[in-house]
Amino acid sequence: MRILSQSINLNNNGNTFTEKHLGEYLGEKPERLGLMASMRPDLTFTLLTESLRNTVMGNKLKKGTYKGIHKMAFEWQIKMNKIKRVPFAQNAVISSTNLGAYSEEFSVFTPYKYYNKGDTFALENKQLLFVTKVPTMLGSNLWEVKVKLVAQHPTDTVDVNYLSQGKMTLYRSNFWPELSREGYNRMTYDYEWHRNYMGLHKHGATMSQRFSNNKTYYINDADRVQIEAFEIEKEIMNQFLETREGNIAYQESNFDEYGRCQLQDENGQDIPMGDGVIPQAKRYANLFSYNTFDTSYLDMMIQSATAKSTKITGNKYVFACNTRMYHQFGSAMKQDNILSNFGAWFFSKNAKDPNGLVNVGANFNTYSYQGNEISLMPSMALNVEYPDQGYGILIGMDPDMESGKPAMEMFTQEGAEYLTGNLIGMGGKDGHSSGEIYTPVTGTEYYVMGYSGVALYNPYNTAIIQEN
Repeated sequence: MRILSQSINLNNNGNTFTEKHLGEYLGEKPERLGLMASMRPDLTFTLLTESLRNTVMGNKLKKGTYKGIHKMAFEWQIKMNKIKRVPFAQNAVISSTNLGAYSEEFSVFTPYKYYNKGDTFALENKQLLFVTKVPTMLGSNLWEVKVKLVAQHPTDTVDVNYLSQGKMTLYRSNFWPELSREGYNRMTYDYEWHRNYMGLHKHGATMSQRFSNNKTYYINDADRVQIEAFEIEKEIMNQFLETREGNIAYQESNFDEYGRCQLQDENGQDIPMGDGVIPQAKRYANLFSYNTFDTSYLDMMIQSATAKSTKITGNKYVFACNTRMYHQFGSAMKQDNILSNFGAWFFSKNAKDPNGLVNVGANFNTYSYQGNEISLMPSMALNVEYPDQGYGILIGMDPDMESGKPAMEMFTQEGAEYLTGNLIGMGGKDGHSSGEIYTPVTGTEYYVMGYSGVALYNPYNTAIIQEN
């Protein structure tokens, strides 16, 4: 289903449409709000979640895929990196001034058993150590690992500055003599749980009888339904969509590490807020700054993001940015004669396309760059947050084909994605109807509310750039 047109005139051009009011249309299926949002291409993060129908109902979390804590919180499991990085739990034992020379064996310490006999792993300075024995548990979160330096000359020594507590190591390979009867296995992927929270948004307005007489909008969808909406309803819906867009774009959570909300109203009730896409990405993404943008910065961003992807080429990225960055990006691509195609195709859980792809709009430019696709999408929310500086975020949009999960999803409460309510006064909703009333005031009060949260499933596959 999709929106075909909108007009202030009732004109079906001779076609037969089923007529429904906006409240009735959304009340039957609140997820249709994503269709209405498709009329707002500047709501980038809504387009990349709800308009693609990549939405999870909080009351129907799939067992094993999502972990619901309570109705406002949700957790999900992600793969951090392809190869796990292991820190040293404490300083190594320095037994000589020429540590590692002449195949000297020495001890390093890790917080858990990851490396095994026969493994090689790299220090931060790229020197390699070979594990000579099965690691020994010394206590809680402390394992002793016996190693030797991998060297081409017997007098080579290890740089002890890279054997101190907190320094990182990286698995490389394992080696055995031909007649060995031993062998070990490891999980080369590192998993972790991420948590976020949903927030409640609400808007309302009072319409006088005179205002109720203002123009009515008619919106046609592809299922031959004509949707009638009063001006105030369309305005309040837009306000709600913009509020929710700000939440899923850059809102920051107000929960502490123990899951306690840090903001309450005067009655002591929690006012929960979750992290948007950008705060989730900021914890893991590389941040680049620039004075004059050119494609060298795009090179660095792509290199940074693909280093944390499962593949170097063939990735789909969206570059969400404010208007200033949008024009700077386009100018840089034109200067390097890099042409674009129109349209941006992303994964949808409900797509009819055999590859699961849906076009989010023909107005977006998509560039082929270093074997990857980058769709340029200007964002209203980023214009509000960064009015004077160029700002953009590169987000990997490829789905996890094993689980069928998209790159990001909106979380909401089933049946409460978008609720509407009217307090009818004299004149009715249209300002000139008789009937039952709930207040003697000559006017009507109109309210909307809904829940939203967002999960960015691979925050590592991102990069952020900001103008100085």
